[in-house]
Formats: sequence, structure tokens, C-alpha cells
Amino acid sequence: MKENTQKVFDGALAGSYILFLLGSAPFAPPFWFFLESHFVGYQILPQLLAALLVIVLFSYLPKKPMGRVLGFSLFVGLFFYSMNRLQRPAEQIHFTEYGAVSFFLFRMFRHRIRPPWCHGASVLGAFGIGIVDELLQGFLPNRVYDPRDIWINLWAGGLGMFIFAYVLTPQPF
Repeated sequence: MKENTQKVFDGALAGSYILFLLGSAPFAPPFWFFLESHFVGYQILPQLLAALLVIVLFSYLPKKPMGRVLGFSLFVGLFFYSMNRLQRPAEQIHFTEYGAVSFFLFRMFRHRIRPPWCHGASVLGAFGIGIVDELLQGFLPNRVYDPRDIWINLWAGGLGMFIFAYVLTPQPF
């Protein structure tokens, strides 16, 4: 019975996060305008969010073997490098969001699909949600459809899942 409760919880968590992500699309431009006009240094918000995510993930990292720590450090460095290549802070937040989408989908899929297949399904799911997100933005008056964002979402979901899989999956790749 406890396993079913965990399945429901993980599914509800993933669904809630995705609904929040898609539902917040119309409110993102006014939110960023508010930050730009009221807070100096708002540009570092994405890096702070990503740093918090890395700190939380690092706490899950096994204390032994050193190779996993070095690998994790490499993936985190690649994540920050990729994020900093994006010009706007809103894109950087988007990058972090889709890394998190793949994580929540992983939590949901792990009950039905075995690793490493659940990792791939999580990345493909994040890619599909990114497509839906961009299509939705194309219909909103204050947003634009940008196919480049779809590829950014795929890269973020894939890189995020690789970090999460490396940290949370007991067997090495």
C-alpha cells in the first residue's frame, strides 16, 4: 500500500509542477518586468536558483566513490556553462525549469519503467512538454513561439536528467 501512495504522490507532484509551469506562461513577462524595474541585480536570480538546486542534489551524492563526485562536478559545470550561454535571465530560469521537469517525470516514470529507460522517457517527456509550452506561448498575446526554446528545453531536460540519474541511480553508467 505504501508503494501505491508513493506512485500517486510522485504522479501528483509531476502533474502539479507541469501544470504550474504551463499555467504560469501568461504571467512570466509581467513578472520579469516587475523584477527588472524593482530589483537591481535580478539577473543573478537564475544562477541562485540553479546553485540551490545543485546544493540539494549534492546532498544526495554518495560520499564514496570519488569518480561520482568528479562526474557530478563535470555535469554541474556543463549545466552552468550552458545556462550562462543564454542571453536573457528568463531563458536561464526556463533552462532550470526543464531540468526540473525531467526530474519530476523521472520520479513518476521510475515506478513503471526500469532504468535507464525511465531516464530516456523523462527526457522525451520534458521535450514533449516543452513543445506544448512553446505552442501555448504562440497563442498568448504577450508571448512568442520560438522553436529555439524547444531545443533549449530538450538540452535542459537531457542534461538535468543526466545529473539526476548520475546522482539518484545507484548503478553507474
